[in-house]
Amino acid sequence: MLQAVLFALVVLAVCANGSGQSPPTLPDSSNAQTGAVDGRVTNGLTGMPITGATVNLFPQASRGLAAMPQATSTQSDGSFRFESVPSGTYFVVANQSSYADSGPGLRVKVDPGQQVSNIAVQLQPLGTISGRVLDPDGNPVAGANVTMFGTYDWRGQSQLRIMQTTSTGDKGDYLLKKVAPGRYFVAAEPLTQPATNSDKNAVATSEPSPQDAEYELVRTFFPKSLSLDGAASLDISPGQDASDTTIHLQRAATHHVKGRMEAVMTDATQNAIVSLTPRGALPFTGLAKTVKPEKDASFAFDHVTNGSYTLWLVGSSGDRGPERNRGRGRKLLARQEIEVNANDLSGIVLAVLPPITLTGRITLDTGPEQTFASVRVGFVPAGDVTFGTFLTVNANADGSFAVQNLDPGEYRIVVSNVPGGSYVQSVQYNRQDVTTSGLNLSEGGGGEIEVALRMGAAQVDGMVTASNDNPDASGAVVLVPDSVAPDGSGTLMAAVQAGGMFTIRNVAPGHYTAFAIDRWTAVWQNIPFLREIQREGTSLNVDENGHAHIQLQKLPETDVQQTASRLGLNAQ
Repeated sequence: MLQAVLFALVVLAVCANGSGQSPPTLPDSSNAQTGAVDGRVTNGLTGMPITGATVNLFPQASRGLAAMPQATSTQSDGSFRFESVPSGTYFVVANQSSYADSGPGLRVKVDPGQQVSNIAVQLQPLGTISGRVLDPDGNPVAGANVTMFGTYDWRGQSQLRIMQTTSTGDKGDYLLKKVAPGRYFVAAEPLTQPATNSDKNAVATSEPSPQDAEYELVRTFFPKSLSLDGAASLDISPGQDASDTTIHLQRAATHHVKGRMEAVMTDATQNAIVSLTPRGALPFTGLAKTVKPEKDASFAFDHVTNGSYTLWLVGSSGDRGPERNRGRGRKLLARQEIEVNANDLSGIVLAVLPPITLTGRITLDTGPEQTFASVRVGFVPAGDVTFGTFLTVNANADGSFAVQNLDPGEYRIVVSNVPGGSYVQSVQYNRQDVTTSGLNLSEGGGGEIEVALRMGAAQVDGMVTASNDNPDASGAVVLVPDSVAPDGSGTLMAAVQAGGMFTIRNVAPGHYTAFAIDRWTAVWQNIPFLREIQREGTSLNVDENGHAHIQLQKLPETDVQQTASRLGLNAQ
């Protein structure tokens, strides 16, 4: 959680110093008159003081603030105090092992010599999830693996991740401790066991069973779903004990999936793995089965239930050109979608995709003759499962550019350093518009990219005013266009300066919704959230060469939290 706080501070710092230059040297504040901050940490349900909580005071990144983070612990009455606090804006963040973190923190402003008192921090107590794992006959299943999954936002979509794991006892019972408030899915999976004739006969079907099908107990989501799409979520409130969360394991036909890797052996292929990932509403590679190919390049998966899957052949990516960012990461070698129905699958061939070569050209519709030598075209890895590394190429003076050795994968194209007064009107790949959809090269490809620039960029500026609910006008302004990329990119943001003023330049014409917010978090890239929160924003039409001036009132943080909660999202 503290990483999220630091990330938010960095975002605001980047907005405040958007020039890309090094920040100015911070002034010496050793002689400045300092202030103090005190407050109390309590249980959000009972109001009782929390002893021994860690309280951090993080300075909001800004040009003139010379301060370091401070930390202290609460006393027996829940109180805390920071002395010698330089003037500036700070975030107060508290945490204690038996409680959920306080999130990004409360913002406080300290003037020279000011005593900021009675800061109230509430921590929400953690809950539990408990129950039993039973087989279809109602018998307890001992030693089953129980996994709790949570959701988070990444690249504009909700993703699934493992939060906790445990095992069942002799009576099939399990307990998941220290569960923070939020929405979760729970699944149980028995230890692998060979199928028996009684297992096969236990499943009644309307059609004859295939000869190669095995029936066995398989991973089951609460209460008794074979897939995540049919699972019931658990909405855990602060301090809630969700008992009797019983999971009824299901028997299902399982199959074998076999194939081989077809490739010239390289470092990447020698270290390759094959993953079999179910396709569904929530992308998550943690639900995948993973194997390493044998020396003869063959691979096999057992205990595969019916459904739609994607096979991924993944290796290690290295440096393959002077323009590639240094570093190593996952490299997509091959990808294939399969359907597992009534029979085993065999004979699958995963042919390694060759590196991708693209050519491109940048054009400008009007105005004096321009040189495009400063324009940069970036390829940012995107998609549900992210592979490859960032790659950026420089355009030539005539607008032409070439991309070599691009890893297969999905990419978002980012064009920067465009000529003054221009904006990106469209991006096409082989004459298909990919301006917001992005570039899908996960199955290989090649061709030409056309970037069309147009003169007429606009400016949006104005003022953020405080309200009774939110007296602090600092924060950020976000402009959300009607058309947002699948990964949630395309929004514009600027930090609110002293006096509540803000300025956003190089705005493409179109319709936007404007928000003044306390802080930016990943939920502002989630498209369902943006659609839901739209009614709370200010509608704005931006014309070519326009200069729009608007006045915004700070959106209450509670509105952000409540909107995210209705969608099962985390706004922290």
